Amino acid sequence: VTWESHVLRTVTQTELKAYFEAHRLEFDGTRLHLRQIVKSVSAGAEATEWDIAEKQIAELRTQITSGQIEFPAAAMKHSSSPSGKSGGDLGFVKYSGDLPTPVAKAAFALSDGEISPPIRSQVGMHLIQVVARQPGDLSLEDARPALLRSLGEQLWKKTVADLRSKAKVTVVP
Repeated sequence: VTWESHVLRTVTQTELKAYFEAHRLEFDGTRLHLRQIVKSVSAGAEATEWDIAEKQIAELRTQITSGQIEFPAAAMKHSSSPSGKSGGDLGFVKYSGDLPTPVAKAAFALSDGEISPPIRSQVGMHLIQVVARQPGDLSLEDARPALLRSLGEQLWKKTVADLRSKAKVTVVP
């Protein structure tokens, strides 16, 4: 409660509006219709396993963009995700809660029809295609709580980093 009060006193209306405009797709309710291909990599995997998965995803991207194979066919053949059975179709997703954060960030930066470069998440390497977009209709006021949470997290990280840089730790034997 105290931190929330601090955030409310610290974040100005101008900063809130600027942040909303810069990150509108994250907060206005926009939804994307996506397809994905996933090469799963186990949590404790060696770097070489990640490299192999990234190369495989990059090669699939090249094949799709050059017209050698369609994205849905590639997903059905190569994706380790359950969505692969349906051509990688994820349907419409929103920015937060539906996808791993790195995948959501990459997907919402794409244009309609565009295919992402390989994206690494905690489950493996992803290839994303934006099929369609449903624009959101939430206003700044509608999104205010989520905006303040996000800005509050950023303020918290900055405050902690500043305090850590000034802290002097002495170890007594």
